[in-house]
Amino acid sequence: MDMHWKNISILVDELSIPVLLPAHPLLPDATIEEIVSMLMKAYADMCNTFSDTEIILLGDSSGADLALILCQYIKALSPDLPLPDKLILISPALIIDDSPLILDSMRQLEKGDVICTMKMLETLPALLKIANSENGFFKTILNADFVLTADFTGTPPAYIFSGTQEMFFPQAEALVKRLEQQGVYTEFIQGAGMMHSWPYLVYPPESKKALSQIIEIIRR
Repeated sequence: MDMHWKNISILVDELSIPVLLPAHPLLPDATIEEIVSMLMKAYADMCNTFSDTEIILLGDSSGADLALILCQYIKALSPDLPLPDKLILISPALIIDDSPLILDSMRQLEKGDVICTMKMLETLPALLKIANSENGFFKTILNADFVLTADFTGTPPAYIFSGTQEMFFPQAEALVKRLEQQGVYTEFIQGAGMMHSWPYLVYPPESKKALSQIIEIIRR
């Protein structure tokens, strides 16, 4: 989207770093397995070009999901590849089944969410085409209570942004708790009263502040 390109331009200008955007296939034309497979090839190429201390995975919404799943995939199936230096996850829209308590909290926030709906969650399993996968990793990771049961041990430091008015905020809270319980360094940046992917809106002062925080995290 246009807001992504504007923010990428700001990151390049402010930090003088290369920003790589893998042009992965999209749902429903590709399965989640095909998307992650393409991203793994792109990541392996990055590892041949940069050291792991120079690689940061940054994504918003489903892109944040993919960054997290990519790390899980590397740990499980490609342990010879180094993990990235850190993860910056903006409004992670964790599309996996969760506990009734989390889902109830999400339903309450849905009423004020101007972007996301619970119906999105209901239609995604079919789009992801999980049932057709023969890969045990995807069957496990996409059919469990991912946030509450996944083994995140060894995950790189995670910086998680989530707006308190977005439907996925309860999942972000649960993810932060799970990461911290498993010894992963985590910072949770909450946007009070903010919507989904608010750091990318560019113009509101809250968005500018969040983007400045992202730049500071990358500089560390």
